[in-house]
Amino acid sequence: MFDWGELFSMHGLVLLTAQAHFSSLKPPVCNVFKKDSHCEKLSGNQEAFLYVSLFLLARGSAGFKASLPSHGADQFDERDPKEARHLSTYFNVLLFALCIGGIVSLILNVGIQFRRGWAWSFGASTIEILLSTLIFALALPLYRIHDAQRTNAIIEIIQVQPLHTLQ
Repeated sequence: MFDWGELFSMHGLVLLTAQAHFSSLKPPVCNVFKKDSHCEKLSGNQEAFLYVSLFLLARGSAGFKASLPSHGADQFDERDPKEARHLSTYFNVLLFALCIGGIVSLILNVGIQFRRGWAWSFGASTIEILLSTLIFALALPLYRIHDAQRTNAIIEIIQVQPLHTLQ
């Protein structure tokens, strides 16, 4: 079991970092505060590069944030009263950590962006997600991993469809 969402996010951040760093991947600098300045838009390849980067980042974030609560919940045995009590604590701590992490990363990334530029800000985020992926992967032997029932999804849909039409 591995969370592919982190890899998608990491690839998206690598591409955004590259686009922020290399001048050939972005339009020329433009002063938007001057009325007579002529600002160029992204070219077709630059725009495609940006959209692919953003797609990978969004896809990874959606996959990671959707799987994190269920992966953590699988670490608790609901039949054990002590672990069942810790399950609700896990969800509270998870939500708190996600909110605080969002606030801290926003403050730090904006600070880095103002002091060093976009490339440094995206680079810092890329390094952070790389480290979190490595920590997650190194801890895999410690996790309780529950295998899903190995059935064919098409067969399950075919079995449910007649019951649905009878209602």
